[in-house]
Amino acid sequence: MQKNIITLIVVLLIGFGFVNYAWIVDSGKTEISGEIIDAQKKLRSIPNKAFTVGEKLTFDIDWGPATVGTAVMAVPRVKKFNGRDVYEVRTRAMSNKLISAFYPVDDQVISYIDTEGIYSLRLEKRLSEGKWRQRRLFFLDQEKNLAYSEKDTVKIPEYSQDILSAFFYIRTQDLQVGKTIEIPHYDNDKVYYLTVEVLKKQQVRVPAGKFNCIVVEPKLKTQALFKHEGRIKIYLTDDEKKIPVLMTSKVVFGQISAKLTKIETEILQ
Repeated sequence: MQKNIITLIVVLLIGFGFVNYAWIVDSGKTEISGEIIDAQKKLRSIPNKAFTVGEKLTFDIDWGPATVGTAVMAVPRVKKFNGRDVYEVRTRAMSNKLISAFYPVDDQVISYIDTEGIYSLRLEKRLSEGKWRQRRLFFLDQEKNLAYSEKDTVKIPEYSQDILSAFFYIRTQDLQVGKTIEIPHYDNDKVYYLTVEVLKKQQVRVPAGKFNCIVVEPKLKTQALFKHEGRIKIYLTDDEKKIPVLMTSKVVFGQISAKLTKIETEILQ
């Protein structure tokens, strides 16, 4: 997988960069911390006051003191998919003109998230990084516990998430300091476990304003450019919305961050 500064930030923004610091496990039935699952009940229901249709968040992507790109995370509509109501969630990250002159990046990820159970049903990736292009499509059958792509069929744990739906699921949870949340996660034909720790409360200032936040840390797996000490921290508003306002990571070549610049409402028909 190609990795450069923009790609790493995109990974950071899109679903916490979970692909890079989850640990691979054998697929199978999974117990999820803090959640009781009835084996006879296939589809769960999770209260959601965190996000709804129309949410649109815009971020500056910074490498040290320099802004190198922008990213948008939006929930433009609810639609029907396989008989279920789903949130269509879109994230797009693009390099700015300076970076694009030698390495243009335009990465888009689209997730269909069940409105009742807050789990993934479909994931689409449209990735463009330099001269490299990739488009992939994944389907998650939560009743049969199977995930499908053009390359493979994989058995998945109950209520597995994709890289975007995991992020939105976290926003619906009761985030108390000291709490740890485990999430089964499927990406690129493999199954991962994700662990997110709730660290502390902190006030931060970003271009969009000053916010009281809850700080969470997805656990980092030592790989390639990411070092164990290179902690990724996500700052979510300390309210029922849990809006991401700041995401930071110190990697071997410096500090990268995504800072909220704008909160908007945009609904597509």
